[in-house]
Amino acid sequence: MTDQKAVLQARLDRNYQDYVAGLQSKTADELIALAPEITVAQHLRKELADYCKENDITFLLHFDDPLELVRGYWLGEILGYDHSSEINYMLRSARKDMGSTEYVVSMCAEKALEKGASKFAEEKVPPRSSRGQER
Repeated sequence: MTDQKAVLQARLDRNYQDYVAGLQSKTADELIALAPEITVAQHLRKELADYCKENDITFLLHFDDPLELVRGYWLGEILGYDHSSEINYMLRSARKDMGSTEYVVSMCAEKALEKGASKFAEEKVPPRSSRGQER
């Protein structure tokens, strides 16, 4: 690790510690709403210095809080971007890893039945097979 990269990493670590300290007073609901931002901060703290070129490191060291600077841009990219191709790729990979669509459907149906049976009993909702036959 170059000297400048070590300085940047130390600054990112300090910025992250300050960021986390600022989260301590947040409620659970506020933290949940901030989850994407928190995730971005975690990733950037761990990875940013490793992927920066020397000129990027020099640029970032001009800022007291480079983590905040880059976090805002990254968050904008993540939230303002169409992720449909990544989602489709993830679903294709899941189908391939699970072996077949029928397997996935049967597992989902089994889980739904486990959770749904108690819900139907609590709400006194007739099972789907008997609904709609009263016409």
